[in-house]
Amino acid sequence: MNVGFFTERLPILALAASTLLFAERAPHLALLLLFVTVTWHFVGMGLVAVGWQEMLAKVFPVQFRGRLLGTAAATGTATGILGATLAAGILSRYPFPTNFAICFIIASVFTLISWGWLALTREPPLHSQSAQVPFGEYLSRLPSVLRHDHNFANYLAARVACVLSRMGIGFLTVFAVDRWGLSDAQAGLFGAALLIGQAAANLGLGNLGDRRGHKLVLEISIMLGVLAMLCAVLAPSPLWMYLTFVAVGALLGGERLSAIAIAMEFSSPEDRPTYLGLANTVPGVFSALAPLLGAAIASAAGYHGTFLVGAAFGLLAVAILHRRVREPRGRMVP
Repeated sequence: MNVGFFTERLPILALAASTLLFAERAPHLALLLLFVTVTWHFVGMGLVAVGWQEMLAKVFPVQFRGRLLGTAAATGTATGILGATLAAGILSRYPFPTNFAICFIIASVFTLISWGWLALTREPPLHSQSAQVPFGEYLSRLPSVLRHDHNFANYLAARVACVLSRMGIGFLTVFAVDRWGLSDAQAGLFGAALLIGQAAANLGLGNLGDRRGHKLVLEISIMLGVLAMLCAVLAPSPLWMYLTFVAVGALLGGERLSAIAIAMEFSSPEDRPTYLGLANTVPGVFSALAPLLGAAIASAAGYHGTFLVGAAFGLLAVAILHRRVREPRGRMVP
C-alpha cells in the first residue's frame, strides 16, 4: 500500500504538474521530467508486483484465480478503449499542454480510486515458522532454488523461450505497412484486432486455466503466437494480418494471466514470494533483450527472419512446457 502509493501512483500526478508548469516554457525540462516520472512509475510497478501477487494468492483460492485475472484484464481492456476515446476527445478539444495535463489528472484520479479499493482489501495473515535472514544471505540462496527445484527451473527456461518468441511482435505493423503500403487508418485497425484477441483470451482461457491448469493455457497461448508469426510470413494479403494480430492478442492475454497464476502454484505459501520474484525477474531480463535481438535479425535477414526465429523460440517454449514441466497444481498448498 505505502510503497505503491509513492512509487507507482504519485508519479502520474507529478507528471500532470510538470506538464502544466514546464511544457511550454521549458520543453527540454518537461521532457526530462517525463522520462523521470515514467521510470519512477514503472520502478514502482516492479517493487509492488510480488506483494500484489502474493496478496491475490492469499485472498483468492486457486480454482478462481484464472477467472479473476481474466475478467479483470478483459474489463481493463474495455475501459482502456473508453479511456483512449476520452483522451482523443480531450486532446482535440483543448490546446497544448492543457489537453495532456487534463488526461494525466484524470488518470491520477482513477489510480487513487484504485488505491482506495486496494486499501479495503483484507489480506489473511501468514504465520511462518521460518527465521528471518539478512537480505544478502537471502540473495545468495536464490540459485539453490533453481538447482533443487528442477520443475520450476524448467518452467523459467520455457518462459525465457516464450519471451524471446515475442521478438517479432513489435515489427508486425511496420512490416505490413511496408509490404502493402497501408494507410495509418488501416494500420490502426490492427490494434483493434489485437484487443479483440486479448479480450477473448482473457475471458475464455482464464476459465480453462481454473479447470485444467495454467500450464495448458500457456501451451495454447504460445502456439497461437507461433501461428501468428507463420501467418505473417505466409500472408498473401493484408487481410491475413488481422488474423495475425488476433492471435498475437490471444498470446499476450493468455500468457500474461496464466504466467501470473501458475507462478503462485509452484511452492508452499512460505516460499511463494521468492518464487514469484524469480518468475518475474528472470523472464523480465530477457524481455528487454528480445526486441534488440529481433531488430538485429531483421537487419541481417529481414522481417521474415525475425518472425521465423520467433516462431522457433515459441516451439521450443511449448516443447519444454509439455515435456519437462509438470503441472504444479497437484502439489500446491492453497
